Amino acid sequence: MSNLLYKLHTQSLVLNYGTRITPAKPIDIVRAMASWKEKDRADLTLKNIMINSVISADQRHAGAGIACARSICTPHDTVSKKSGRIPLGNRAQTQDMDEMLRYLVGNGMIHELMKTVIENGGMAANLDFSLNAGNNFVIESSSCSGIPGEVHPLFSEVKSAGVIREALIVAVLGKIDSVSEIDHLLRGLADDDRQAVLLSFAFSPDVVTTLDSNWTSGRLRVVPFRMEEDEKNREILENSGVSFSSIEIGKLLVNMTLDDFSVNRGVKILQNKIYLESVGGATQNITIRIPQRYSNMTGVIQDRCMLAQKACISLAKSGPYRLNASKQNNYDLVISHAAAEVGSMAADSCKSLLDSLGSIIAV
Repeated sequence: MSNLLYKLHTQSLVLNYGTRITPAKPIDIVRAMASWKEKDRADLTLKNIMINSVISADQRHAGAGIACARSICTPHDTVSKKSGRIPLGNRAQTQDMDEMLRYLVGNGMIHELMKTVIENGGMAANLDFSLNAGNNFVIESSSCSGIPGEVHPLFSEVKSAGVIREALIVAVLGKIDSVSEIDHLLRGLADDDRQAVLLSFAFSPDVVTTLDSNWTSGRLRVVPFRMEEDEKNREILENSGVSFSSIEIGKLLVNMTLDDFSVNRGVKILQNKIYLESVGGATQNITIRIPQRYSNMTGVIQDRCMLAQKACISLAKSGPYRLNASKQNNYDLVISHAAAEVGSMAADSCKSLLDSLGSIIAV
């Protein structure tokens, strides 16, 4: 593992994506360890134990995985949990964030992308990624509002994908009791080959079953989203320019056509909320459009950006942490204080588990 860490910090390890390669960075510690070749079953056991520790640490705070790996390799060069953390004196500055980004992702395009995102107030924004036919990266920012609720469990793959582009929003301030209420809308969507999101306070089982069977067969791309019964949701729909059916205002669903509803450019489903683009929305949504020539690397670009954003949030909350190069490790460590603490604790747990194996193990 010591050799792996050295290669990550000297750009002597590359990740291969078809016709493209990219030097691995410290932020790629999990990807790099996953490709680590084991000699035998004992080596595989050790690898899995250490990978689990690194992954667990990185999931809590981006950058904690690299701190965990370093502490495992060098017991006498551990990340201190008492590093003089001062609430005001250790507050993160702009240069701290830039230094950490350069350490985690290098000086290339990801650094420039995330620097632009952060400078435009996107530290806590929802990040979205897509391909574009141009030669340059494009960053688009929009405000959005979130409506609490949930996607039906049968449509879990939609929740995993997160984004539905150019979707027609069919909203009902009430319950959809039968398929007959929306049959004319579904036929129109199928004929026009359009995708839609169906918002309602509740759906009858036969409605969900019909939508699921048509989704599975590919005849329809309609996602049911149950929104919470809250007067604020009506305001959000109005501010987002979304037309809706409601008995109170005399607009019945059976009398409405597809032309009565509007298309929302970027619908995002995240953490039991559906986000709709709206004027003056409280949440920011940033779309990073990746040139088509980088299509093979979309996954690693997305992962690096998402982890870099998490690292910046952690740095802003807990302050910076620096660990200078040592005899065993000829590279500096620049992460957030919270990541350093989590990485140290994960390393202690890993070493305790390795010790309990009852044999001498050289890492």
